[in-house]
Amino acid sequence: MEKPEIKILINSAGIGKFGLWKDISLQDSINMIDLNCRGTVVLTQISIPFIMKGGNILEICSTAAFQPLPYFNIYAATKNFLYSYSCALHKELSCDNISVTAVCPYYK
Repeated sequence: MEKPEIKILINSAGIGKFGLWKDISLQDSINMIDLNCRGTVVLTQISIPFIMKGGNILEICSTAAFQPLPYFNIYAATKNFLYSYSCALHKELSCDNISVTAVCPYYK
C-alpha cells in the first residue's frame, strides 16, 4: 500500500449564502456548516498523518471570521470556527514541524 506524502494541504472549499436568517433555508444553513466546517476538519484530520515534516496546512478562512455579519451570519460563524481551529491546530502540530496557517483574505 502506498503512503502518500503531503507537502502542502490547502483547504479552500467554502460556501456562503447572503440574506435575512428567515430567508435562508435550514438545509442551506446545514450545507454551509457541513462544507465550511465539517468538510475542512475531515480533510485535515485524514491528511495530517501523511503531511511531511516541514509541511504546511493552509486553511482558507476570511476576514468574516473577525466580526459578526448580519445577513451573512452562518458564513461568518463558520469562518470564525475555521480560524479558531487553525490557530489551535498550529500550536498542536508545531512540535511535529507542521505549520498551520489561517488565510484570511479580504474581498474588495
